[in-house]
Amino acid sequence: MLRALPRRERWWALAVALALLAAPVVAVAMFVPDWTPAGDPALMGLRSLDVGTANTPTIGQPSQSRLYAETVHSVHHPGASHFYLMALPIRVLGGPLGMPLVSLLIVGSCLLVAAWAVFRRLGRTAGLLAAAVLALVAFTTGPGSLVNPVSSNIACYPLLATAVLWWCVAAGDLRLLPLATGLASFTAQQHLSVVPATAVLVVGGLAVLAVRGWRGGRWAVAAERRELRRWGLWSLGLGLLLWSPVIAQQFLGDAGNLGEMWWFARHGNSDSLGPSSAVRQVANVVGWPPLLGRTDVAGHDLLAEPSLLRWVSAVAVLGGAFALCARWRRQGSARATLGIGVALVLVAGLVNGSSVPWGIEMTRITFYHWSWPLSLMVALVYGSAVAPAVARLATRRWAVARPALAGLAVVAVALPTAVNPALDRRANTSVAAGSTIDVDVVRHLADAVEAEADAGRLGDHVLLVSRGEPVFAGVVDALAFELAQRGIDVRFPLSYRFFVNDDRLVDRDELDGGLVLLVDAPAPPDDPPGGELLAEVTIEPGFDADAYRELVAAARAHDEVVLTPETERFLADLVGDDEVGAEIVDTFLREIVENPRRAFLNPAILEFVRDHPLEQPAFDPETVQRVIDGVALFEERGTQITALRLHLLDGDEMRAAAFRHELPRDEGD
Repeated sequence: MLRALPRRERWWALAVALALLAAPVVAVAMFVPDWTPAGDPALMGLRSLDVGTANTPTIGQPSQSRLYAETVHSVHHPGASHFYLMALPIRVLGGPLGMPLVSLLIVGSCLLVAAWAVFRRLGRTAGLLAAAVLALVAFTTGPGSLVNPVSSNIACYPLLATAVLWWCVAAGDLRLLPLATGLASFTAQQHLSVVPATAVLVVGGLAVLAVRGWRGGRWAVAAERRELRRWGLWSLGLGLLLWSPVIAQQFLGDAGNLGEMWWFARHGNSDSLGPSSAVRQVANVVGWPPLLGRTDVAGHDLLAEPSLLRWVSAVAVLGGAFALCARWRRQGSARATLGIGVALVLVAGLVNGSSVPWGIEMTRITFYHWSWPLSLMVALVYGSAVAPAVARLATRRWAVARPALAGLAVVAVALPTAVNPALDRRANTSVAAGSTIDVDVVRHLADAVEAEADAGRLGDHVLLVSRGEPVFAGVVDALAFELAQRGIDVRFPLSYRFFVNDDRLVDRDELDGGLVLLVDAPAPPDDPPGGELLAEVTIEPGFDADAYRELVAAARAHDEVVLTPETERFLADLVGDDEVGAEIVDTFLREIVENPRRAFLNPAILEFVRDHPLEQPAFDPETVQRVIDGVALFEERGTQITALRLHLLDGDEMRAAAFRHELPRDEGD
C-alpha cells in the first residue's frame, strides 16, 4: 500500500505519478488553444447537452454495423456514460475546454490506476516498471489519442486499466472487484469494438478467481467467503447502477439496443478477419520489432503478414514469458501471477482480433486497443525478471544507488512525453485529436449567426447544411454544437437521424429558414440561389484555387490521356514486363480524366504531369507547381479546407436548395 511506504518513497511515488500524468496534460496543452470538436466529437457534445433533459441519452452513438449486416439502421454503441461525464464540464467550461479536460480525467485516471494496481500487486519495482511502460504506451498512441473524445478512441486507456484490474482480481485481490467492475462497465459502453475483449477479461478473470480459490481451499474459509460476498455485492450494485440506463432502454425503448446487439452478433459481421488473422496480429504486436515505441502505428501494421523474424521472435517472447512465470510459480514468487495477466489479454486479443469485420474499417487502429494491455503485460514479465537483479546489484555496490535508480525511473517515465513534441508525426496534429478546424473559425461563424438571432432575423426552425465539405471533416457539426452552447438550436437534416435526438431534426412544415455552409475544399461549390452571405473565412490563403480549377477544367475537356513519345518511353522503362505495374499505371492515368478533382490533390499525380508532359490533356508546368505548393500546406495541417462561407436563406429558399435526403419532399415535388 502507498501509505506503508516510508515518507521519502512516497515523494518518489508522487514524482512518478506526476511524470506519468505529464503525457495527457501536455497533450491537452498542445491542442486546447485551437481545439474544437468536429464531426463525431461535436455530435457527442450535443448528446452531452441533452443530459438532464427529456432527451437524456441512454445508449451511445450509432456504430457502422449497418455496413456489415442487412439492416436499416446501425446498432448503437452500448452506453452513454461518457456523455454523463462530459455534461457538466461542457455546460460550465464549454466544449472546446470541457471535452479535452474530461479526456484528461479519463486517460490520466486509467494510467494512474494501472500503475497503482501493479504496485499493489507486485511492489515498488514492478510499479515503477509499469509506469515506464505505460508512458511508452502513451507515447506510441500519441497525443491526439489522449485528447480525442470520440468513442472509438476514448475506450483505449479504460481497456488498458480494465485488463490490469481484472488480472489483479484473477490473482485474488477481491478488494479491487468493484473498481474492476466499474472500469469494465465504462469501457464496454464506449464502443462495440472493445466489447469482445472486455467480456473475455471479465469472464476470464472471474473464472480464474473461482478456480484458484476452490483449488487453494480459499472458499472453504468463512472469512474469505464473507469477503467475496461483501465485495461481490458492491460490484453487482455498481454494475447494475452503471448499466441501468441501458437496461431501461432495452425494455422501455422502441427498439432495445441490447437486443439489436444480440441480433447483430448472430446475423451480422459474418465476414470477419478470423482466428488466423488474430494470430498474425499478436505476432505483429509482440514480435520483433515490437509495437511499443513507434511513432506512427496503424491497423495495417497489425494485419500485415509477419516476417520470419517476427514469427520466431513472437513465439520466443510469449514462450519465454510463460516459462518465466512457471519458474516463479515453483519458487512461490508473486510474479508468477503475471502469467495469468498475459494469458487473459492474449485470449482477449485473439477473440477481439478475430471478430473485426472485413471491410473499410479493419485498418483502424481503434479496433485493436487490446494490443496495449498485451504489450504492457509482456513487458512487465521481462522487466520483473531483470529489474530486481539490477537493483540488488547496484544497491550493494553504491550507497547512492537507490535514490539514483528512483531518479532514473522518473526520467524514464517523463522522457517519452518530453521527446514527443519535437517529432513530426500525425498523432501530433489537431486532426488526430478530433479537431479539423480551429476554434476561432467556428466562433467567427457562430458570431455571425448569433448577431442575426439577436436582431430577430433568424427563424425559429432553421436547417443547417453544408456543401462541398470533405468526408469526416465535420465542420458543420462543429458549428451546430457551438450554436447549441449559445442557446441557438439549429435543425439537422434527416440524414442525421439516430446521430442526434429527434427533436433536433428538421420538420418541413415548421421550416422558416436555412443556413448553408459552403466549404472550399479546395475549389468552392456554387452559391445557393437567393439568401445572403453572413460570414466568410479564409483558412489556407496559400492555396491557389484558380490554378487548381484550371487543371480540373483542362482534364475534363478530354475523355482519355494521350502520352507524348518521351513520357511513353519513360513509363515503358519504368514498368518493363511487369503486368501488375502496367495495370497500376493505367489506373493512375485514367484517374486524371475520370476524377480530376481528386487526381489534382494527389502529389504523385501532380509531380508526374509536371515532370512528364502529356499530349492530352496538356498542363502548364507552372500552374501544376502552384497547386503542388498549395497541397503541401494540406500535408502540414491535415485538412484540405481552404475557405468557408456561410449563407442565410429564408424558408422557401431552403426548401428549394435542400436535397431529398436532407428534407422530406411534398407529394409531387
